[in-house]
Amino acid sequence: MKDVLSQRRSLIKYTGNCIPGSNIFVDIKGDFHMCEKVTRNWKIGDIKSGLDFKKILEIINCYNFTISNCDKCVIRNNCPTCFAIHSSSGSLNVNDDDCKSNISNYKKCLELTYSVLEKNPYWLKTYLDEYYDKLKVGEKKGC
Repeated sequence: MKDVLSQRRSLIKYTGNCIPGSNIFVDIKGDFHMCEKVTRNWKIGDIKSGLDFKKILEIINCYNFTISNCDKCVIRNNCPTCFAIHSSSGSLNVNDDDCKSNISNYKKCLELTYSVLEKNPYWLKTYLDEYYDKLKVGEKKGC
């Protein structure tokens, strides 16, 4: 079976969605699906043949270029909506209200981030330093 990470470079991440194949759900038949949240209509391989990269690209291209004008969306590279939400009916569908809500939430997060950084330009560095220091402590404790 091919390693998904070695093939990942050929898969362009166009949205904030995970790339099908980076998270795999295996059903009792040995079929691979994008994840445990997605209907079983989206087979992306099986235990005998491995991942079907052509199918994965087909899913990504279908999603990126045919649904709700994703290719024109201002947050397309950071869209938080996953395939599971859009594939529940067996086909890829996007609710325009969800898109509007995602764009609005993204803008609010940017506004908050920049307002914090205007007040404290070193906040992000401080936060990340603290985060990585905690990870180092956890590693030393064997966590």
